[in-house]
Amino acid sequence: MAKLLLAALCLLGAGVLSAQDENYLEATTQPATGNVQQGATQRQCLSFAIMRLSNFGDTFQTVTVRNNGTAQAADFNQLQIWFDANDSDTYEPAGPDQLVASAASSAFPVTFPAFNHGIAAWSVFNYFISVDVAATATVGATFCWR
Repeated sequence: MAKLLLAALCLLGAGVLSAQDENYLEATTQPATGNVQQGATQRQCLSFAIMRLSNFGDTFQTVTVRNNGTAQAADFNQLQIWFDANDSDTYEPAGPDQLVASAASSAFPVTFPAFNHGIAAWSVFNYFISVDVAATATVGATFCWR
C-alpha cells in the first residue's frame, strides 16, 4: 500500500496524473437581504470564485448576470465585476479590489462586454459583482441575482 501511494505521488509530481484542464465556478453568494437607496453606487450584489485546475493559466472573458427578482433593467444604471486583489473575500471597491469590467443594459440578462482577466494555474480567484441603482429605481423592487 505504501509503495502504491509513493508511486502515485511520483506520477502526480511528474505531471502524468494532472491531465485535468478545467475551470470550475466554485461558489456564488449574495449579501444579506436589505434595503438599498435609490441612486446608490457600487453596491455588492453577488460574489463568486473561479477555480482553475490545470498546469496552465487561462483567461476569464465574459459573464452573464440574471435577475430573478422584480426589479427591471431600468432600476439600475450599470453592473461592475471586481477582482478580489488581496484575496480577502471582502468587497473593497475603494481598494485594493480591481475593476475588471462594467456593463449596462436595457434588459435582463446582462452580458458583460468581452474582457480578459488572467487566471493562474492551480488557483482560486474571487470576484464580486456590484450594481449602480438608478435614482428613479422602483421602490420595493427586488434584485435576486444569479
